[in-house]
Amino acid sequence: MPNHTLMPRAFLRNLGFLDKSPSALDKAFLKSFPETEREKVEKAWFHFHSGLAKEAALYALPQTEKQSALLFSHDRERFAASLDWFGNVVERTRPASVAELGCGAGYLLRYLRHLGPNIELTGIDQQENLLNLIPEGDQIRTCLGDYTTLPAASGHHLVICDFGWDNSDIPESSQPHSKASIGGIGYCPGCSDDAVSFFEHLVDACQVWAAEDGHIALTGRLNNMGMVRSLYLAAERKGWKVTQDGFVVRLLRHNRTTTEKFPSFIFSRMSGAGLTLEEIAGIYTAS
Repeated sequence: MPNHTLMPRAFLRNLGFLDKSPSALDKAFLKSFPETEREKVEKAWFHFHSGLAKEAALYALPQTEKQSALLFSHDRERFAASLDWFGNVVERTRPASVAELGCGAGYLLRYLRHLGPNIELTGIDQQENLLNLIPEGDQIRTCLGDYTTLPAASGHHLVICDFGWDNSDIPESSQPHSKASIGGIGYCPGCSDDAVSFFEHLVDACQVWAAEDGHIALTGRLNNMGMVRSLYLAAERKGWKVTQDGFVVRLLRHNRTTTEKFPSFIFSRMSGAGLTLEEIAGIYTAS
């Protein structure tokens, strides 16, 4: 890969991402809309913050690149960390083609285009307004629809999903809470077991886009060991193993006292042994 590429934060700044406070970003976002449309934005905020709507209600708002960059600037540090990690995944796996499930406005794919001009890139998302913001010059094929049901074009060497699912869609467990541990990390077996089917659907969606000898790379808010176990078991049931260097925990510090962990996986259909849950728990603990 070329060594003269922009680093993730600089790349995002070039796309209009701003390093400002949440209130300043909200003010700029609202101001970017015509006065006749600002009430719609304020209603979407109210419904989201009241728990009456999911984040998709906010994703449906941007109609320009500026508006999209302002909205997603709230998550700029997470975006920068994702660009860095997935860039490293692409560098290690050297795929000729990449498909992203839940690509949004294509920031990650556009960064991968920046790193690898010859990679065949495909983005799938339900938000037509965001897909329309991906520049034609980046030569990214887009597919509009729900990636879990959309007819897939298999054969991609790398399938990626970067926070491309909503944790609120994971059904609540119907089992009594209990305690168990893996590598000294506690979790609730019932909650973890009941979430496996959700992640099986996610892995199903990934593998129908993937080549038989391809890789799947996933990262998201798997905020406890039980959720990590759920995704691990779901992939294992579908024949995908975590590669030996394929589990990391990315840390994002929100302030002096709050740090959030983002577990990240690389799966393949390798013939040899992959990482065990106990090994993954050890990495999780050490992070």
